[in-house]
Amino acid sequence: MTTILHCLSAYPDPIAPETQASALLLGLTSETLTHHVFSFKRAGWRGDITAVSFDDAAGTDHRAMVYGTPPKGLKLASTMAALADWIIADAEARGIKPDLVHGHKISMDGLVAERVAAHFNVPFLLTIQANTDTRIIKTRRDLRDSYSRLWQDAAVVFPFAPNAQDAVAALLGARQGPVEILPCPTGADTIIAPTPRAPGAAPVILTAFHLAHYGNKNINTLLQAVALA
Repeated sequence: MTTILHCLSAYPDPIAPETQASALLLGLTSETLTHHVFSFKRAGWRGDITAVSFDDAAGTDHRAMVYGTPPKGLKLASTMAALADWIIADAEARGIKPDLVHGHKISMDGLVAERVAAHFNVPFLLTIQANTDTRIIKTRRDLRDSYSRLWQDAAVVFPFAPNAQDAVAALLGARQGPVEILPCPTGADTIIAPTPRAPGAAPVILTAFHLAHYGNKNINTLLQAVALA
């Protein structure tokens, strides 16, 4: 069994539902993997780190953590270090010995994962989210060196889409280690057989798109392609 410790700032837990992407990702992995999830979310300006235990399809006795810190990432580096130290102490108290540490977003979770992995002397991997990661990396020039180190030192990087890889590489430089595009899983993905249309029937173009963040989802090009088709 391979034990993976996950440091996740966007995971559905008892504190907040979040999107299902990271949970579905864990659920689709091999049964030879044991998952320990540490899900953390900000709750106001102040407050120590507190946590509750929860179970889900990926495993049992995960941790849903809340922490207090000023908004706008004013204490981002020190806050992520404190979260990492809490995770280390909790994992050691429970006898968790990870073989690998996973950070969901390089700009936040990656800072936690790197520190946890260094403590346990194991490699860490990163999944990359285009919107959040590129926005924070662009803004936090004071942490650019840290992000560059994470980008290069991760054992493997899994962007959810090619544009995520391109956007981060444009900011941090070409990565020397392996990069694997990992399409974001959804609960509705089903492969269905094509339906033939009657002879002479007009073509039909169908797309499923919730229109959130349409400005950077290339909606204009999609509409032009539909018009041309």
